[in-house]
Amino acid sequence: MVIKSDKSLYDILLLKSEIKTLNKKIEQEEKNDNCILANYYKAKKAESEKKIIAFEEFVFTLPIEMREIARMRYMEGYSWAKICIQSHISQATSTRWNKKIIERWGAWQDQEKK
Repeated sequence: MVIKSDKSLYDILLLKSEIKTLNKKIEQEEKNDNCILANYYKAKKAESEKKIIAFEEFVFTLPIEMREIARMRYMEGYSWAKICIQSHISQATSTRWNKKIIERWGAWQDQEKK
């Protein structure tokens, strides 16, 4: 199955924020000596970190020119305009590469599930 949108890639961006929130919750629950809830948050954090690591492994499989594009867009949340300027590429090139990144992400996820 090849995904048709980059929604699951945007989920990667949201994970960074989720991890920061979970770190605060873990700290709070540990201060309150609530080990059960702290351990629950730690498990959620580990799941999020695992997804980010999987994305980083995926990025490493991309052609060199696409790696930084994928990181800037889906890890840092840069706009396409900023990516084009920083990478010295045209909007058409960024669109073409993004389609390839999305297709490869879908194929990579399917392969990882096997």
